[in-house]
Amino acid sequence: MTEAATARAAPDGPALRDAAMAAHRAGRLDEALAGYAAWLARAPGDAGMWTNLGALLRGQGRHDLALAAQERAFALDPASRAVRNNLANILNDTGAHERSLALRRGVIAEEPDEPNHVAMAGKALRALGRLDEATALLEEGMARFP
Repeated sequence: MTEAATARAAPDGPALRDAAMAAHRAGRLDEALAGYAAWLARAPGDAGMWTNLGALLRGQGRHDLALAAQERAFALDPASRAVRNNLANILNDTGAHERSLALRRGVIAEEPDEPNHVAMAGKALRALGRLDEATALLEEGMARFP
C-alpha cells in the first residue's frame, strides 16, 4: 500500500478516537494502545481517553504507566466518577489504599446504588487491615444488594 493510501485508510479525528475504543473493547490491545497514543498526541486534554489508556495499561500489569495515565485523567477531570473509579482501582493495586478508599467514598456518596463501589471500598478497607469496618460495610452492602 502506498503512503498516501495508508494515510487515507487510517482513521483521523473523532474516528480515530472511536477506533481506539472499539479496538480496546474487542481485545485488540496493541491496536488500541497505538490509537490512544495517536489520539492523545492530538487531544492531550481528553480525560476520558487518558482513563481508558490507564485501564488498558492496568490490565496489562503495567501499573506505573497506568497510574500516570489515571493521574493525568484525574488532573484533567477530577469530577468524573469514571476517572475517580479507575484511579481508585490502580491506587489500590499499587498500595495507596487510603487514597483509593477516599475516592471510593466520594463515588459512593454520589452513586449509592452501585454495589461495585461498596465492594471495592471493602477491598481497600481489608487491605488497610480495618477488618471490622470492611465487614460492616460489606454486610450492609449484601443487605442492600442481595
